[in-house]
Amino acid sequence: KRNIEGGPRNFAQDDENFRIIAGAEGAINDSWSYNASFLYGRNTQTVIGVNDLLTDRIVPALLGCPAGSFDGCLPYNVWEPGGVTAAAANVLAGTSLLNTATSLKQVSAYVTGDTGFGFGSANGENISLVLGTEWREDKFDFIADSNSQAGNFAGSGGPSLPLGGAIRVKELFMESKVPLLADAGMLKSLGLDLGYRWSDYNLAGTTNTYKVGFGADFDKFKVRGGYNRAIRAPNVGNLFSTQQIALFSGTDPCAGATPEFTQAQCANTGVSADRYGSIANNPAGQYNQFTGGNLELSPEKADTWTVGFVVTPIEDLYINVDFYNIEIKDTITSIGAQTILNFCGTTGDPTLCALVQRNPATGDLWRGNSATSGRVVNLTNNFGVATAQGIDLGTNWGTDLLGGRFDVSVNGTYVLKDKLAPLAGVNPDATFDCAGRINISCQTPEWRHIVGLHFARDWYGVNLRWRYFGKLDYEDNKGVPLTVDTLLRDDGKLNAYNYLDLSLSAQIGSFGELTAGVNNLTDKEPPLTGNTVSLNGNSPGGYDQAGRFFFTNFTVTF
Repeated sequence: KRNIEGGPRNFAQDDENFRIIAGAEGAINDSWSYNASFLYGRNTQTVIGVNDLLTDRIVPALLGCPAGSFDGCLPYNVWEPGGVTAAAANVLAGTSLLNTATSLKQVSAYVTGDTGFGFGSANGENISLVLGTEWREDKFDFIADSNSQAGNFAGSGGPSLPLGGAIRVKELFMESKVPLLADAGMLKSLGLDLGYRWSDYNLAGTTNTYKVGFGADFDKFKVRGGYNRAIRAPNVGNLFSTQQIALFSGTDPCAGATPEFTQAQCANTGVSADRYGSIANNPAGQYNQFTGGNLELSPEKADTWTVGFVVTPIEDLYINVDFYNIEIKDTITSIGAQTILNFCGTTGDPTLCALVQRNPATGDLWRGNSATSGRVVNLTNNFGVATAQGIDLGTNWGTDLLGGRFDVSVNGTYVLKDKLAPLAGVNPDATFDCAGRINISCQTPEWRHIVGLHFARDWYGVNLRWRYFGKLDYEDNKGVPLTVDTLLRDDGKLNAYNYLDLSLSAQIGSFGELTAGVNNLTDKEPPLTGNTVSLNGNSPGGYDQAGRFFFTNFTVTF
């Protein structure tokens, strides 16, 4: 039963941010210089929730407040229409308080300079070098009120346990620019960009990353490309997020009198033969999952290849085109409770099936307390392989106009592939391509761009920006049209979206600049969808949720 009489659950969130940076830089000699800096930043978040019912008060109130009930108990009469009063509902509600704090400390230092030697073919250009070191600490702390810690709020899905942790990393790095050729006929210059970084994480171990890039400059044409090995170590959220029981919207394919799965498939998910066909469905379509961070995570690894060119056909016109191919292995993600449940049943993979833990007394995935309730374990883990491939296009043109400077820029991306194989080691056929599609797993337009118009004169400037998101076809991961979402199925797509942003800037004396503007100038509302494609149940991410947004900022230079 929904708490109609007491009103909806409401949450107020307050965020505070603080950051300070201090540093020093200077010359060591005519060829070398140094830079050293310290950064400290802290974010605190407080979330206060009201009108969520306390589970330890519901039963006494339903029983008519017998002796020993909580103070102020009023009968909660759900057995007849209009039997629940607002006062009876209000005494069941509590206030939750969740506090989260994250902080970053960073100390870095490097030297940069001319090595004094190079290749003779480079026409006197020497190899330049950067050598440096860095230390970082990311901290995370979370604490909740006693009712939240006990899982006593009916809408929470489980306890919110206190948690804290820190990630520390020590790094050494180097970068070098290596001129190879200069003034060789049509070729003005040819060079390499090299880089290497060694990192030692207190929880993720040691990693090595590196890059090799090249650039060849002609008169009005430049070719560039490179290879980059990168890693992403698990962050504080991946590692330390509270592990708790939460809800997911979906189905249990082994529930109901006529289950979707066969008896053999349901046996993979832990259903005994005598329970097949007798497990209760959740009437709300909500089931339990065990979510949170994972201290056993390892870094994900990415290999990136790029190649492209920049051309200047006429003065003040620049056009660049770059192709990229990125493959990420051991992606840090949660693949979803429904995915785990479905593929356990269809494949019988023991790793996945160990994550499906049914209620030992009832066989379902939604009834019971935090100790006995069925659940699907959906912790953050290293799953699968992700591949992205596309073309970045950009152009910029400027000219003198009306006593000032007028510039036009266009930057867009055409996505060729956005593939994810979340179960690469279990079922390679589970690979899906999100390019141009929208569903519960995908939301990647094939084409998107930003067009900017900027005019600056003397002490002021005007900037107009057009943001475009291409259409998305409402299809499954194999390209088959979907019909479940009533807000998308008629057109079979989410139409393209356009936004206009406008800002004005003014120079204030010699020390400051004032900027004011509005994003989403036309107050365009975000697209509406059902929870079959959007976890928040009304609109997918990536679109302006707040409508027209006014902003201003003042920058002081000293």
